[in-house]
Amino acid sequence: MRDLFFIKDLQQLKEEIRTKKKVQFFQLMDQCDRYEVMAIPETPPKESTTYFCQAILNLALMYIVSEEKKYLTQACRYIRTVCAYPYWGNAHLVNVDLSASWIMFGLSTAYNWLYDVLEEADRKLILNKLIYQSDLMFTYKNENADKGWATNYYQNHNWINMTGLACCGYAISKEYPKALEYIAASKENFEKVFDYLPEDGSDYEGVTYWRYGALWLFIYADLLKDRENIDYFKTSEFLKNTVEYRIYQSASELRKQLNFGDCHDRYSSHSAAIYYKTAKEYKNGYAQKLGNLVVNYFAYEEQYQSKIKPGLLPEAWLNLLWYDSSILEKSLSELPHVKKFEDLGLISIRTGFHKESTVFSFKCGYPGGKKQFITGLDIWKKEKKWILSLSHHHPDNLSYIITKGHSYMAIDDGYNRNILPMHHNTLLVDRKFTDIEDKNDIYVEALKKRVEQHPEYPMEQYYGSLDYFHTNGSITMFKATNTNLYPLDLKMKNVSRTVLTDSLEFILFINDFESELPHQYQSILNTDVEAEKISDHQFLVKNGLEQMSYFTYSVSDLKHEQFLQEVSSVMTTQEPDKKCIVHLNTLLTENRVPSTKHRHLELICFNSEPVSFHEHMLTIGDKHQIIFSSTEEVFFAGDLVYLNLETGKVAIANGTKLSYRGLEMNKKTKQCMIWGDKDAILK
Repeated sequence: MRDLFFIKDLQQLKEEIRTKKKVQFFQLMDQCDRYEVMAIPETPPKESTTYFCQAILNLALMYIVSEEKKYLTQACRYIRTVCAYPYWGNAHLVNVDLSASWIMFGLSTAYNWLYDVLEEADRKLILNKLIYQSDLMFTYKNENADKGWATNYYQNHNWINMTGLACCGYAISKEYPKALEYIAASKENFEKVFDYLPEDGSDYEGVTYWRYGALWLFIYADLLKDRENIDYFKTSEFLKNTVEYRIYQSASELRKQLNFGDCHDRYSSHSAAIYYKTAKEYKNGYAQKLGNLVVNYFAYEEQYQSKIKPGLLPEAWLNLLWYDSSILEKSLSELPHVKKFEDLGLISIRTGFHKESTVFSFKCGYPGGKKQFITGLDIWKKEKKWILSLSHHHPDNLSYIITKGHSYMAIDDGYNRNILPMHHNTLLVDRKFTDIEDKNDIYVEALKKRVEQHPEYPMEQYYGSLDYFHTNGSITMFKATNTNLYPLDLKMKNVSRTVLTDSLEFILFINDFESELPHQYQSILNTDVEAEKISDHQFLVKNGLEQMSYFTYSVSDLKHEQFLQEVSSVMTTQEPDKKCIVHLNTLLTENRVPSTKHRHLELICFNSEPVSFHEHMLTIGDKHQIIFSSTEEVFFAGDLVYLNLETGKVAIANGTKLSYRGLEMNKKTKQCMIWGDKDAILK
């Protein structure tokens, strides 16, 4: 028996499918039964053919653990069919992109697993096809060494294509020595990839492309560890932390997600395989818990609701190999309710990890994340290689998503090829956000246009930022600035959003604008349903069993506009008739009279408490009070003061001094939260 890829002890695996891995084995068996009755096109279909990879792998693994001949017969049926295809892929980068690399990986692994039981004719068929296809892809990679997926070190195309080549190299190098070059090239590629990835585990492409693309980082890392004992699981902080990013981008119901970036739907985001591998490598009980939830409860719904194919169920082979029953689950309820991902400028706040929880997530940062942006510009300056490719990144700085229970309350467009800023809950100036719009890779295209028009413009200044972030686990305050991304001809001096919440009982947005020129300034709220107007400054959003009140305030006169937006996008050029369609009910708020300086407040509440606003103070019910500028009674140096009259907690954001009726507190730092006791501060 050959040294099997990914499998250290086949006999042990055969024993575990009867005991510790019985659930995972049964799902593998069910998946293989579906393949048995699946019709396979005799000629290359006009669609993605990535499903061949998973079909071959599932059937091959099922055979070697069960020794049931029918699974070998079915594996050979898929193998012979795909080897007979004159090309792999359709419409876009045929033979040299995703469909080809997926199949190459599946065929290479099956060649290793089944080698001793394959007929000689089938061995030759596979070997010749792998040589032909890998040569095509490797040649393309070398001929396009400074562009496209060969240097898009942060994109799933690079990760999948190079993993396919690497696996092929390990599978056929004894018969075809040139394949050793694939191994070397892949190692060189992934040295850069793992070095460049953000340590906090966040992914600018969004959680749907995370589950599709990051899976291959885990596969390659496991392949390299298995073949050469080079262990990225020990050295990569990204691999260690990335499941935490996925956990905190879960909606209230964990089976759904918060769809920043490109997310074709609200289900396509889980990968039990990633969770199980994370649990196994890092003894992570939270990942084990999530993996078991997916396998036992979420898998079938996601498979058939999801627009991402091949989908979740075909990962059964990985679930079986990567599941480790010795890892004890840990309850997600033990995790903090507030989490910041520094690299992406992403903040997640939730009331818990139960179905009835409220979840709020906010974004403002560098295009593609800070590490990618700085690394990309550095490589461009030194090597003249442009590695920034942000086609799955949306202009969503300063925007947010809210879910509550079963309902989405404030939504994102999710998936879009013709990206418009108004599809996000962000801030606009004269209804503009970037130098261009209605494009795919909007940040890169906008930056390039700016540099074309202003050659002296320093590209490293093209970013948004979190100016400060404070939390004690319940009260959270932060400020985000996005001034540099708005078109230069608007002459903006400040576009920022300060956010305050106390355990999501309310969410306050303080939107500040300043320019050398007068403008109208817009805030956007997109929802699943049309908002009901209650008064000139209050709207009610009802969705299912949940509702939220939305208030707007300003010393300037505000006006509101409601309209419906439809986002319709082709998901892949391989299937141009399949579209992702989303409807956004948009509520736009803006100042009636253009001005050079403007502030308006947005307040979201989830209960029916009365709200009152005065120029210096906002009061919510009899519990919450927010003070915006000093009065005779309260003097402070900072952005705002928040008082929870029930708990006695007092917080000042970005502050150095607070004096309440003569009692003074000081902090040396310029960015701090000052906490006070009710009896001491309010007496």
